[in-house]
Amino acid sequence: MKTLKNLLEGEQDIFDPEKKFKNRSIGIISASRGHLTDLENRYRSEDLRVNLESRGHHVIPAEGGYIENYGSPQAKDVRERAFIVMHPETGNDRGKVFDSLTKLGKKYDQDSVLYKPYNSDVANLHGTNETGYPGMDKREPVGTLKMKKSEFFTKLSDGRHFSFMKDWQTIHNWL
Repeated sequence: MKTLKNLLEGEQDIFDPEKKFKNRSIGIISASRGHLTDLENRYRSEDLRVNLESRGHHVIPAEGGYIENYGSPQAKDVRERAFIVMHPETGNDRGKVFDSLTKLGKKYDQDSVLYKPYNSDVANLHGTNETGYPGMDKREPVGTLKMKKSEFFTKLSDGRHFSFMKDWQTIHNWL
């Protein structure tokens, strides 16, 4: 609950992934495709948001991205509209978030979706098409939440970044 002082000073609650993702099923998904126009991708993103909300999920707009040619002088950011999807409650969601992510990832021809179950800190990429990584219905662990930008990242509306990374990636990025 906000105090009167917070309300008068206009302070807002800041979304904290480290707190919100604990013991909660979450995922990240996009509807964008590189070969489509910006207008087509906007339409798909809005349709995806409506689909997610109609399934009862909390949906937070974000910017998804990756660094093409990561670690090289030719490295560049590639960005797209994305959504953080959370089950409204902590604990077992009986597969609802995973089911929505994988079905909608296939519908929008995404290479993969990111999913972290409520009972784990490790997120996985789940393949949702035949041509992209990691492959249709295959799973690839990507690591735990780190509040920093890495090769694959999510940018929040306030400019902060987070990534799911394996511990060796964290060590590598410090070097």
